[in-house]
Amino acid sequence: MNVALYVRCSSDKQENLDISIPAQLNALREYTSRKNLNVVKEYIEPGESAYSDDENREKFHQMISDGKEGKFEVVLVHRFNRFYRDQFKSIS
Repeated sequence: MNVALYVRCSSDKQENLDISIPAQLNALREYTSRKNLNVVKEYIEPGESAYSDDENREKFHQMISDGKEGKFEVVLVHRFNRFYRDQFKSIS
């Protein structure tokens, strides 16, 4: 299965926690390796809040566009709140 990885860290404070971008990538890469998933692309978005205006999340929008074009089947995130804070917005 072709998958994309989406990682985001909104602040320097978060970078020092277990949700730093390298920590997220490591966890996701280990998971995909164990499950024999093919990582097509990694979308890395440092410094953007999931609460911020959508226009600020360039990599997120590129990922959505690529997904609509069928470049991958699934997006994997370390934690759901890395994807979107508002669950209702995330499904629209």
